[in-house]
Amino acid sequence: MIAKAEQRQGEIIKLVEENTYCTFPEIAKALDVTTMTIRRDAKSLAEQGKLKATLGGLMAVAHITTNDRLAQNSQAKKSIAAACKQLIIPGSTLFADAGSTVYCCLEALGQIENLTIITYDEKHLHLYKQLKCAEFYISGGRYVEAIQHFSGPFSEMFLKNFSPDFALISASSINMQGLLGCHMDHEIALKNIMLAQAQRSIFVADHSKFSEDSFLTFNEISAVDVLITDSPPPEHLATSILAAEINVIIADQ
Repeated sequence: MIAKAEQRQGEIIKLVEENTYCTFPEIAKALDVTTMTIRRDAKSLAEQGKLKATLGGLMAVAHITTNDRLAQNSQAKKSIAAACKQLIIPGSTLFADAGSTVYCCLEALGQIENLTIITYDEKHLHLYKQLKCAEFYISGGRYVEAIQHFSGPFSEMFLKNFSPDFALISASSINMQGLLGCHMDHEIALKNIMLAQAQRSIFVADHSKFSEDSFLTFNEISAVDVLITDSPPPEHLATSILAAEINVIIADQ
């Protein structure tokens, strides 16, 4: 029994470190155990200093900040952001989901006037002063301090009130089957609302996302209108992208 608990706790550490932060229900679902079991494991792991306990979940001790994520494949993200800027015209309204690549894209829009930004990610507020926004909206709902997201039914209802020109969408991975991955279960509904409500969806992803797997997925690559990346997608994905008639933009580096 002790060995089984140790094995499960090892899997919890790996899961949380891969995703920076996970809620107790997310971990329970991934490992097919009860939330109560995970809460007991979380207490033990936090007491050992192996993970950091937060309200409702666990966070990696070596927490990856937004700046850390921006530094990863930074040139690729800047190139993608520059290409994204070419699609956005003054006066546009945009959904912006969470993620460092989307953050980088918003940062690149600083000279475009009269933008309206709608998001559930509080980190995007750091860009407010440098963006020439006509309006900036951030959803309410349950606030997850560890990742600075709003989530839950209130956040979902809020997003459904908008039909913007564009949705800027990111993913933690694009697997062999063309499924788009995400780290948090609350993002599944939020990202899909953005995809459904926007007139045009722009999916931004650097080469490191191709052929990777996440334990959660939110939609298929065929759900997006435009893919902006820094290198041609691998052959197995290129076929799916071509069949879905997605506009692919390879950003210059």
